[in-house]
Amino acid sequence: MHLSSKLLSASFAAGITVGIIGTVGAATLRGSEIFTDVPSGSYYDEAVGEMYNAGVIKGNPDGSFNPAGYVTRADVAVMLQRLRDEMTGNVESSSSSSRSSSSSSSTSSSSSSFSSSSVNPKGALRFTTGEIRVPENVSTKKVTIAVVRTGGNQGTVTVEYTTGGGNATEGTDYTKSSGALTFEGTETSKTFDVAIKDDSASEGNETLTVTLSNPGGGVSLGSPVTLTLIIVDDESSSSSSSNSTSSSSSLTGPTVGFGATQYSVDEDMGSIAVTVVRFGSSSSAATVTYGTSNGTGKSGSEYTTTTGTLSFAANESSKTFSVPVSNDTSGDGAKTFNVTLTSPSGFTLATGFSTATVTINDDETVEFGSGSFKFSRSSFTAEETTGKATITVQRTGGSTFAASVNYATTSLTASSGNDFTHTSGTLTFAAGESAKTFVVPIIKDSVGDGGETFSVDLTNPTGNVPLLSPYSATVTID
Repeated sequence: MHLSSKLLSASFAAGITVGIIGTVGAATLRGSEIFTDVPSGSYYDEAVGEMYNAGVIKGNPDGSFNPAGYVTRADVAVMLQRLRDEMTGNVESSSSSSRSSSSSSSTSSSSSSFSSSSVNPKGALRFTTGEIRVPENVSTKKVTIAVVRTGGNQGTVTVEYTTGGGNATEGTDYTKSSGALTFEGTETSKTFDVAIKDDSASEGNETLTVTLSNPGGGVSLGSPVTLTLIIVDDESSSSSSSNSTSSSSSLTGPTVGFGATQYSVDEDMGSIAVTVVRFGSSSSAATVTYGTSNGTGKSGSEYTTTTGTLSFAANESSKTFSVPVSNDTSGDGAKTFNVTLTSPSGFTLATGFSTATVTINDDETVEFGSGSFKFSRSSFTAEETTGKATITVQRTGGSTFAASVNYATTSLTASSGNDFTHTSGTLTFAAGESAKTFVVPIIKDSVGDGGETFSVDLTNPTGNVPLLSPYSATVTID
């Protein structure tokens, strides 16, 4: 069967299954009551509402649905997975009733599961992270704290916030802040500021607790609702070592590596630009050799073999080289090739960044555009002895222009400062870059407390690039 026929058959089968659930289940909301850009009374208004309540589809973090946007194969896979889980009961909200092996019993059970879904259409309010570090001499004289509304956005809801607790002194280290945030219908994020004061005392880092309470309008409280604000003392010699780390801070220099661990390019683009960056010191001249090798794509058919040497002048931090890609008329799917750095002079190769994979997207089978941000997996494991957890963020379904996404850690059973170092930052993807990593430092101790966990979350994507599940992942420290 031709690929397009397979895709058509899969779409047709999915449509039939969705139709069955939509017939037997009763939607509690229409799409126009959930998303800002779904017109009331449109032909898909009811269907969007039903599938949202069933957990099959989700909207964008800004409360929109983008009904005219392209659906990627990644999107289809996620939707079919959610649909399968809903029908088989492999979700928390599924019915506990037994399921017969007959199709009629399966349909009945799935409709029961659907109609009894415990999703709160008002949503839940929480902080985006459980810990924020801010220098006491921060130039803005304040720290901005975000509260997000997830899982639903129907109607107007409120929540109160207040500062207090910790060993920071009100009036000396910070100005007390309290108030209420109001989320109008479809609003999904709000911020408030806490003023930070700079003193001349060498008193070490101090902490302040910020708390959410008293949700109103039917909204729930999510997790975390308590945030620890660490005010980093600029008079203390330890302040520089306690700052959050980013994806490159653990790369002691001078080192060199690729700007991303994966790249992607549409085959009709003609070439892919690959960026090589210097980490750490760049005060002297240096060189590094690059080259390509086959993956599933073959040189001469899908791309052109490319080799060369990049010469960095003193204080020059990045270089690019291009690899030509070939456009054919066959629908043979995506192909890959590898790029590798070797023979560095004046610096060493950065661990984990000396090789990268380039995916050539087949324009005969898939529509590509802005893509979506997601973690490469929903759970990661970190060995305490290695001292770090390496987390990969992917941009799937397209990467035709630059975009960025924020990341941050949150304590679960593992404690920030004792088991790991809180880490937050921004990953910026250039056009064609499809995977990046950041490192969370793991703290080695003498206590046999393996199996503790913390979470990492993606927030605030730019460039109209939505988040795709999993945009929250769990890290287990062994």
